[in-house]
Amino acid sequence: MKQLNLFSYASDDSSNYLEEDYILANTNQQAYETIMNRCWHSMLLHGNKGSGKSYLLNMWRSKHNAHNIRHGLELNCTHFYIDDLDTCLTKEEEQILLLISNLSLNKKAKILIASSISIMNIDFQNIDLRLRLLSIQKVTLQNPSENLRYVIIAKAFYIRKLRVDNKVIKFLDKRFGGCYRDVIRFIDYLVQDGSCQTNRTLTIQYVKKILNYLD
Repeated sequence: MKQLNLFSYASDDSSNYLEEDYILANTNQQAYETIMNRCWHSMLLHGNKGSGKSYLLNMWRSKHNAHNIRHGLELNCTHFYIDDLDTCLTKEEEQILLLISNLSLNKKAKILIASSISIMNIDFQNIDLRLRLLSIQKVTLQNPSENLRYVIIAKAFYIRKLRVDNKVIKFLDKRFGGCYRDVIRFIDYLVQDGSCQTNRTLTIQYVKKILNYLD
């Protein structure tokens, strides 16, 4: 798969993470209510890759104009976030994260942290940071059900004004291993690349042709 082409259309634009577009289901309702509606100052959002935690985090980021810790320290902000905590952090990023976490402990800042793995399994350089993160509140986002993934993908086609057979949705869900975010990026590739302009109703044969081209 030519990921440089396929995934270059992902964006942090706040307009891509509207709360009114979020689809609630049994698998995500508890995490959604906790993150978006309850009072907290530091929160760890845990979920497997493809569970939708980045989308939920970005909705919160958009709502509060939160600052990404990976971009350095911003003294004028009161809301902070960091996605993919399980990816490597620099020594400076760890120091900033510890500082903001301590500020949240004193209710002077809010921070939302997303991770795919347990804090215990992350190799931090700063022991104090590990201890601090182990003490913060945690909510787990369950993997989306097959039905929820179907609805999300179908809505993505509808928003982009593309007609598609139900079999195509199920095929793409299986082809991308149940990761609906990757399916949506593929749909965006079709739109922005102009691949589907002459094919208003997408078929499995047509989709396979595009996928074979990208392989």
